[in-house]
Amino acid sequence: MYSKCGNLVSSRKVFDEMSERGVVSWTSMITAYCHFSLVDEAVFVINQMRALGLEPSLTTFLVLFPACSSLLQGLSTQCCAFKMGFLNGDDEVPPTNSVMGMLVKHCQTHESRAILEQMQEPSAISWTTVTSGYVEAGHMKEAFSVFNQMRRKTISLDYVSFFAIISACSQHGDLLVASTVHSLIIKTRCESEDAIDNLLVSMYAKCCDLV
Repeated sequence: MYSKCGNLVSSRKVFDEMSERGVVSWTSMITAYCHFSLVDEAVFVINQMRALGLEPSLTTFLVLFPACSSLLQGLSTQCCAFKMGFLNGDDEVPPTNSVMGMLVKHCQTHESRAILEQMQEPSAISWTTVTSGYVEAGHMKEAFSVFNQMRRKTISLDYVSFFAIISACSQHGDLLVASTVHSLIIKTRCESEDAIDNLLVSMYAKCCDLV
């Protein structure tokens, strides 16, 4: 409660005064530090937790990765998660997506793509994360390449999947490519989404086709 109200000091005070702390309590404290982007402090709490014989949950790392404010923090967190078996098991997709998102955030999209290509069953989120990373970096050729790979894998596409590639079309300015993407959107019946419609209007305008 205190951490959500912006009072981390009170949150820590309540935590320290607890007579018994379970995994949920520790995770709540870690989440509070992550909320304020205090990743080093969050990792310190994880180490305290483990010293008492308690292991962090998958949720802990799903909260940690987006909070990493530097690549070094992200890589350290990735190493910690790997050592605990969260990146090499049957449930690897959610935490791996978080790692990929962290890498993209810190301009390491090529590394994120390398992880994508090593995954046995990447999700639509996995593919979209890498596509978006390339678009944000201005690497349109790579963005289209990943998107086409995604299509060949017959991954189910939804309106979220199209956001990044429409942005790529807008920046690329190729009317033929834009029309092809639009046709694909119609086939998947995503054209009814208002957000998609607005992006398509902008895309055609930037491709100099207002007819």
